[in-house]
Amino acid sequence: MRADIVNAIENGQSITIDLPHSDQIGLQRTISRFGLVPAGDTWIARFTQHWYLDWEGPRPEDLALTATVAILRDQEAAVQRRASAEDTDRDADAGGSAEAEGGHTDAQ
Repeated sequence: MRADIVNAIENGQSITIDLPHSDQIGLQRTISRFGLVPAGDTWIARFTQHWYLDWEGPRPEDLALTATVAILRDQEAAVQRRASAEDTDRDADAGGSAEAEGGHTDAQ
């Protein structure tokens, strides 16, 4: 495949790529067709088509809204986990400083 692409580039031929992918939650399987077309000493990228594998068109509106809510909820949970981990690290660092200075910690 790589040799075919190199050959097409060297000979100034158009290149078409069918790229299978899905959305962030993996429930909208899609194939998108992209292309590269030679234009003088440069190339023009183009998009030509989507094929939706799970529905006749893009994800239905109600499922799109549900997916959006799920993604935002997961993102907020990740932010909270990160903040909690940073607090734990900060508390551990503060405890280590107290012991180094001869202070007492709750563990003593």
